[in-house]
Amino acid sequence: MTLHASKGLEFKYVFISGANYGVMPLEGRFDDEEEKRLFFVGITRAKDNLEISYHSNPEFRRALPSPSPYLKMIPNEIIESEKFNSSNKSILELRKEIIENINKKQNIESDKKLVSHERYGNGYVISETDEYITVKFEGYGQKSFSKLFCPLTHISPN
Repeated sequence: MTLHASKGLEFKYVFISGANYGVMPLEGRFDDEEEKRLFFVGITRAKDNLEISYHSNPEFRRALPSPSPYLKMIPNEIIESEKFNSSNKSILELRKEIIENINKKQNIESDKKLVSHERYGNGYVISETDEYITVKFEGYGQKSFSKLFCPLTHISPN
């Protein structure tokens, strides 16, 4: 819901994210009374809990990596703040790290024996005994099958 749409409504919990300078207030509109009023409307919609956050590495080009100056208008005695250690990585660095981790996982999984199941799709063998075979399927997790009634087809690696 936007701040504009919240007028007249109240909620037990209100979360305002993206409270960065350049977004709240919009770039170059710090002294604009309408911007201040809109921020006030947003924070006064909370009955019990209000949580405001800002991005340390915003992607929006006009947003600065600093909190909105409007946050200073809130009295310190009613603020309960939790300080978190930020890694200060950019979104691009985080995306690269995630892709590298996915690739590492796929390389590890490519060394495993691949199988196919009619219902669960393709998976890889985690463990195997003389009687049972356990397979991990994407989206379904681990499944164990009796080898006597095993509906698995072995897939040869390309």
